[in-house]
Amino acid sequence: MKKAASVLMATAASALCALGLAGGQPGLQQDSDLTQAQNNVKALGVSIMMYATDYDDRLPYAASTEAIKRQVYPYCKKMSLWKHPVRGEVLYNTSLSGVNFFRYENPGQTMMLWEKNATSGLRVTCSVNAFVKTLTDAGWKNAWEAELKRRKSKK
Repeated sequence: MKKAASVLMATAASALCALGLAGGQPGLQQDSDLTQAQNNVKALGVSIMMYATDYDDRLPYAASTEAIKRQVYPYCKKMSLWKHPVRGEVLYNTSLSGVNFFRYENPGQTMMLWEKNATSGLRVTCSVNAFVKTLTDAGWKNAWEAELKRRKSKK
């Protein structure tokens, strides 16, 4: 019985060591960074929607991402959400300033927030309805072209 317990303990110790070593693997760290970025962007999107709810469903008037940070601060006091230490800065779509978010037929296709730079070929975005997507470089290109088309049709 003692021998079986020793084997079991040795197996458990080996498993724990393997898990500890796996934690340092680059792929797992990238997954962790991506998940954190998705959570950050979602929290920012929800904060902006809370702001809009208090202001007659209008998205904040902002000429820059810095301005939006100040406006939504009461709804999201964790300024670190705007900049992930590995993945970088999150930007706000200033072309949406002051727009009623119910105006959009398909708010899930209108980008409100996005990471400034893609990391490992992926970029986290958040649409007007606070839905978070992770786009590949090709997906980002398509989404950005759709955004530019939306801006032209708005004029």
